[in-house]
Amino acid sequence: MKSLIQQLLLIFSFFIVFSPVNGQELNELCIGNQIWLKTNLSVDTFLNGDKIIRATSAQEWRIYSEEKNPAYAVYNFDSVPSEGMGFLYNWYVISDSRGLVPNNWKIPEKENFQLLLDFLGKQAAKKMKSSGYWENESCRSCSINGSNCGVCKEERRKENKVIIGNGDNSSGFGALPSGYIDINGFCQKMDNQTVFWTASDVMSSDELVYCLPIRFGFNDAYLSYDLKGMGFSLRLIKR
Repeated sequence: MKSLIQQLLLIFSFFIVFSPVNGQELNELCIGNQIWLKTNLSVDTFLNGDKIIRATSAQEWRIYSEEKNPAYAVYNFDSVPSEGMGFLYNWYVISDSRGLVPNNWKIPEKENFQLLLDFLGKQAAKKMKSSGYWENESCRSCSINGSNCGVCKEERRKENKVIIGNGDNSSGFGALPSGYIDINGFCQKMDNQTVFWTASDVMSSDELVYCLPIRFGFNDAYLSYDLKGMGFSLRLIKR
């Protein structure tokens, strides 16, 4: 169990400053001894000025993934992302030699995310998730009223009769349910899930990379892995 001092450090350990990243003005956030960008990345150029390919349809996304071309998109291939959601990138953007972020920042390795989870401790996902916007996937198709009304009895959504889908954002990380794009170009899980890329590929595979999924109804988070052609969100960490 964390000491009282450690708990107080968690509550008061974040501060916010402003720093430009490849043309995007973003908030910095200190959690423990790590400095993160407080919002998802939404840059559309590499460091050399080349534009990143933007997929405007599921078919385009699938082609770029199959050809291993760096690409990004907005959820549902809309013109602009919902506030705070940022762009969804395939992993080939991250690995491109033209670079995405300046030298004082980097795409987090899996070890960086693990350190964050370890520092936050029990119910890390709850501490990372925003205090609003998350909803149960089944609520959107509910025959009662189609909203997150709290009527359904699904146990995963209740803990001592308290809805647990949203977080409390006590870390300040403010993870939003931005969804993802699968390798076939289908947009999935908006309002229900977010997944953050790492820069760490799985050594035993040419196709898999570590990532951090955060889901509605789950108060804890664990590193996982997925295909490089997926479209996930990006957070940066200072070197």
